[in-house]
Amino acid sequence: MKARSSKIELDSPSTKRVRRLLIVGNGRKPGVREAVAKVRPWLLERVRIVAEDLEDRLDLRKVRADLAVIFGGDGSIIATARRLGDNPVPVLGINFGKFGFLTELSYPQLEEDLERALGGGFDVRPVMMLRCEIAHAGERKASESYRALNDVVLRGTTRMIELRLEIDGDHVTTYSGDGLVVSTPTGSTAHSLAAGGPIVHPDLQAFIFSPICPHSLTIRPLVTPGEGTVRVVVRTDGGGATATVDGQVVCRLGDGSEVRVRRSSTTFRRALLGRRSYYEMLRTKFNWGGQPNYESPH
Repeated sequence: MKARSSKIELDSPSTKRVRRLLIVGNGRKPGVREAVAKVRPWLLERVRIVAEDLEDRLDLRKVRADLAVIFGGDGSIIATARRLGDNPVPVLGINFGKFGFLTELSYPQLEEDLERALGGGFDVRPVMMLRCEIAHAGERKASESYRALNDVVLRGTTRMIELRLEIDGDHVTTYSGDGLVVSTPTGSTAHSLAAGGPIVHPDLQAFIFSPICPHSLTIRPLVTPGEGTVRVVVRTDGGGATATVDGQVVCRLGDGSEVRVRRSSTTFRRALLGRRSYYEMLRTKFNWGGQPNYESPH
């Protein structure tokens, strides 16, 4: 049997002009409402705006559009990925946040970049997402289910917890410590990186396991193929625990709760104009890969 590729292939460049546009934004961020109001007349001369949501009120799963333009930061992109569900609308981000690692565009060049995007001058990158299901102690079926673009973070609330990790029924290891980050390659530069995890290119399909303050001298981050089902059994020893999905959805866990993670059957579709490569983003946003500052001997 032929093995499935561990790399997500880039879709063919779009050549179809955008006719139906979805606008989504974080209306609480400074400047977002003003920017949308300013660019809206310009957009209406070129496309039909099928929906606009600056207050997280619309069911984005039902909106039919050729492109979604997000006014916000990385958090807005992550929330939109979850809200779209299986809706395959490509998403183009405009940064109004602090970091903007997932948002390719900036406001000063907005009309120039949007003109190119509306003409179909963008590639679509299918990005791996996770499906997270939570079953509490004594429950066979999952009571909660979520999609995640970045990660699922398990951690204790008051004391050290124990997390038994299995992949397809095979016991991998048991972590004792503050918690565990289960991330996608996209999320490898988020909480996982802060916990000491590796940087993994977003074109790959993989699970990244990064323990948080493990009570061990031998436990290290782990990268596995993005196949199969991950099962984590939580032991809290009387303390509380939580599962946090993409840093935005928090679920309470008890002793014996199970968190099951697998690759989502659908992907998040990022629209990219190719202004900056992934490695350029690493260099500029993280100041990554810089040379040592050697002092002159004189």
